[in-house]
Amino acid sequence: MIESNKDEETQQYCGAGNRNIALSVDQMAGMSQNNMHSTMTSAFLMHNDDLMLYSFSFLDVITVSEKKVVCKRWEKLGTTAIDYRCRRRKKCVDSRDELKVAIRNYSIADRAEKIAAVYGWPMEKWDICFDFSKHGCDEILQEALDEDNVTMAQHLMNALDLNVTNSTTFGKRTMFLDDDDEERGWWGIAQYKTKLFCAPFHSSCVLVIDAEKEEIRTIDCGVDGQSKWQGIAMYGNKLFCAPCNASSVLVIDGDTEQVRTIDLGGGGLWKWNGIARYGTKLYCAPSCASSILVIDGDTEEVYTIPLLENYNQDNMYCRKWSGISLCGSKLFCCPFDAPCILVIDAITENVHTIPIPSLNNNTPNAKMKWSGITAYGNKLYCSPCDATSILVIHAETEQTYTIDCGDDARGRWNGIERIGTKLVCAPINASSILIIDGETEEITSHPIDTDGPGWSSIASYNDKKLFCPPLYSNEDVLILQEYGTLLH
Repeated sequence: MIESNKDEETQQYCGAGNRNIALSVDQMAGMSQNNMHSTMTSAFLMHNDDLMLYSFSFLDVITVSEKKVVCKRWEKLGTTAIDYRCRRRKKCVDSRDELKVAIRNYSIADRAEKIAAVYGWPMEKWDICFDFSKHGCDEILQEALDEDNVTMAQHLMNALDLNVTNSTTFGKRTMFLDDDDEERGWWGIAQYKTKLFCAPFHSSCVLVIDAEKEEIRTIDCGVDGQSKWQGIAMYGNKLFCAPCNASSVLVIDGDTEQVRTIDLGGGGLWKWNGIARYGTKLYCAPSCASSILVIDGDTEEVYTIPLLENYNQDNMYCRKWSGISLCGSKLFCCPFDAPCILVIDAITENVHTIPIPSLNNNTPNAKMKWSGITAYGNKLYCSPCDATSILVIHAETEQTYTIDCGDDARGRWNGIERIGTKLVCAPINASSILIIDGETEEITSHPIDTDGPGWSSIASYNDKKLFCPPLYSNEDVLILQEYGTLLH
């Protein structure tokens, strides 16, 4: 609440016909916010704009701004009250550091009054005197986005008249995991209702993320060991995890959160990596396995589809494919060590391959080329691991090409997901998030702090937020959010 006990101020807010207001200044100054709102409502019903303006004078600028959305009349009166309060402002923002301090105080009620008096209110009315294009305001904008403060970011964009398509559009933050959980690590994430379930890779628990509340918990799966399941997909109210080193398929009930396994009756390492659904069946991409694993989502029966002769040996090309995605009625497997893309016709269950292009150091026989695949329209995009480019596959013609990503480091990204018109690659060893525009195929990246192997999978929640579970214990759950509302 602000000080407003001067007769001069009272005269400014009250018209000549309303100077004998029943409530004294002292009475109004002692009111709670709820009582003040009740007084304003009464004034509104009596069509007493003078009393409403006077009431506004006792509220801080943040509260007045919030009340302006009630109706057009309150918007007009609230603007008048704020403009009068800021009538003597003189100062312009002279530097990037000054702007940063002002923004941090902008949403703090007891500091906002001073900010309004010095610079004006709202932020769009600030006079920015320095050349922000030369002093870079991305850090300030990113700070607002990382705190999920889209309103603050929007104010800043408007104040600086920035076009966000040339600036940072993703906010990033983390959800902290229990430090007592030494065996952490998940590979694969899938949505069921408002929850996301993460497949236990090194961890002995299923990680469950409440996407709305941004809370996490775990479900003990009763199986220990390294590299157990790699990939997860939903069918009905069940989620199925593809077996990597595990000898069974892990099944999670999305409603009850009970877990069970489907025994495969055999061992082996790095068997399948990635799982995708078509109809009532789920298909697992072969890594070191000599066949495609198929699970019937209704009956939970399993069978396999043998690979072509050149690829049906367990040690051929080591880990052949990493990730699988549906486009139309075909499933495409991302080439990791294999020199080709594996294609499964989900209707006939016939299998064939597509040769990959040889560009730069992306030779067909190179190892760890791409890891993770997703569809956008009639194309599929593969996330670059050791490759220096994104692999693109046209689902209908099966033609391929690559898009240079401008980075020749190793083991950078793993997993790719669509959000809106963007495709985002999870950083496993990279120091940035890789983003592909699905319409223009332009590439951008945004830096991210990481202490080492980070995140190996990524999933969208209702096309609003992206969640990445950590692969190893040195990271927490990463949340990415694109702020499309900031686009000019």
